[in-house]
Amino acid sequence: MRLKRLILLIALLIPMVIYCQDIQFTAEAPAIVRLGEQFAIKYTINQRSSNRVNFPEMPGMVKLSGPNTSTSSNFQIINGQQSHTYTTSYTFYVQANEVGKYTINPATVTVNNSQYESNTLVIEVVQGQQGSAGGQQQPGQSNSQSGSEQSNSSGSNVFVVSELNKKDVYVGEQVILSYKVYTKVDLAGFGEVKFPQYTGFWKEDFELGNIGLQSTVYNNQSYRYAEIQRNILFPQRGGEITIPSADIEIISRVKTRAQGYNDPFFNEFFGGYQNVPIKCTTKPLTLNVKPLPAQGKPISFSGAVGNFSIAATIDKTELKANEAITLKFTINGSGNIKLIDKINVKFPSDFETYAPKVTQNIKVDRNSVSGSKIFEYVIIPRNPGTFKIKSFEFSYFDPNKKEYVILNSPEFTIEVANSDIAFQSVPGVSREDVIAIGEDIKHIKPLSSELSKAKLVVFGSSSYLVVLAGILLFLVIVAILIKIFIDKRSDVDNLKRKRAESVAMKRLKKAKQYMDENADTAFYNELSNAMWQYIGDRFNIPISELNRDFLINLPNEYNISSECVNKYISVLDEAEFARFAPSRDNESMHTLYNSALEAIQSFYSTLKKVKK
Repeated sequence: MRLKRLILLIALLIPMVIYCQDIQFTAEAPAIVRLGEQFAIKYTINQRSSNRVNFPEMPGMVKLSGPNTSTSSNFQIINGQQSHTYTTSYTFYVQANEVGKYTINPATVTVNNSQYESNTLVIEVVQGQQGSAGGQQQPGQSNSQSGSEQSNSSGSNVFVVSELNKKDVYVGEQVILSYKVYTKVDLAGFGEVKFPQYTGFWKEDFELGNIGLQSTVYNNQSYRYAEIQRNILFPQRGGEITIPSADIEIISRVKTRAQGYNDPFFNEFFGGYQNVPIKCTTKPLTLNVKPLPAQGKPISFSGAVGNFSIAATIDKTELKANEAITLKFTINGSGNIKLIDKINVKFPSDFETYAPKVTQNIKVDRNSVSGSKIFEYVIIPRNPGTFKIKSFEFSYFDPNKKEYVILNSPEFTIEVANSDIAFQSVPGVSREDVIAIGEDIKHIKPLSSELSKAKLVVFGSSSYLVVLAGILLFLVIVAILIKIFIDKRSDVDNLKRKRAESVAMKRLKKAKQYMDENADTAFYNELSNAMWQYIGDRFNIPISELNRDFLINLPNEYNISSECVNKYISVLDEAEFARFAPSRDNESMHTLYNSALEAIQSFYSTLKKVKK
């Protein structure tokens, strides 16, 4: 009974015990950062969250997100003394965009009608590598995480990595170059992208298709990543070859706080989103290219590197002189097959030969270039007899075995009989001027009737007038048809505008099919393309030249309501964001589909009232 009373007494006293503590309001950030680096500026107060916080301007910085508010509490009983403390932090994620030394004035907070100031921050932005590891730390600062070894612009939230799957290769050996973006924040898309010139390489591009983010761990931290470019390179010379930096602008989607509120609850439900461009630059990569070994190099070697096989076929081995034979040599395999341009075949001197017809079927997949190349020869034996097309040698270098491989084609024996048609070589006639024997001179057909004198058309006669009237009528008809054609051509823009709605509806119908199949990526791509194409057709502007600025200026240039344009932009943003966001349910896709349909219909209704 006494124990129960004691517990009840303690429970009643806990809310009444106040632990008086000094108000501490601090700011912390790196002292030195490099240009383009992303980092955090954090304000901390040992009190509950307050709406009355004023943050200073941050010169030389681009604000990516914030303030992001978090609150923690701690309850302690020490020697019978009870204390209940709170800590609230406000974190901004920013990016340094100008070199220089910047002073960030104190932030202020009001607690119990008293105003408190944080400390002043001094941040120096420098070129090149981050210097904070050896520089001065500001209050509360921890060492900033350095970026990926492959990225000059890597920060803690978004960075780009360029990777080679090999560091040492032979001349002609394929190497895979991959560009990947790693992020902790949502992405809205990409801005300006500049990949380097691959001097010293033969390049093949692998089409990645739709880009989707996947979860991974990089440098012991969790990220989402996507491969944005993949090339297969074939070095064409030995030595160290440098692959220059790539400049990639990434559009991040950051949450902004609700205007007039600094409370995390209101920010969660009433805050908006802002697209923020982030410029990333990869580090140059160096590849060590070894020359092909001179020892053991066959005479027949012409530069093929990889893994190959050969096959040879002939359509007939018995024929008459002056008849044609088709001989095919096929090279199959993976490697620099596109660069194989000839094979060394020797034909008997009695055979007339022509330059081969070369066809290829090349496939570029994620990890290799492979396929086949066919050399098709047409040869004509001119004299009877027994002839042999000797085996020819094809050689290549296998980088896995680090040795040359020699392949031999089969030998063909040709039996040529006498021809019924004699062949005589004509001086000055090239092999490309071959004609079908027996068809070059046609038989002269004898006349079956006597010749008669042609009648003359006299000027001014009735026949002359009829012919003249017919010519004039023909010219009038041609002129009318030309005018109609020119009018139609000049009205192509109007026709495009008229068809804009029907084309957009067809694309939306296709997007709905993807939605019904729950193919979310294809759905968002098709819906976004439908909306951009509608604007391009309606205003006769190529899709490649369209951007958000054009849509934003529509109310000023075309007298279209801002509400209509903002609704259209909102649907586009949602579709673009959904392409990079995790998979959504069918209900979300259905809602977005209806919004897109309403946006296009609203645009159509508004544009009908606008006079172009």
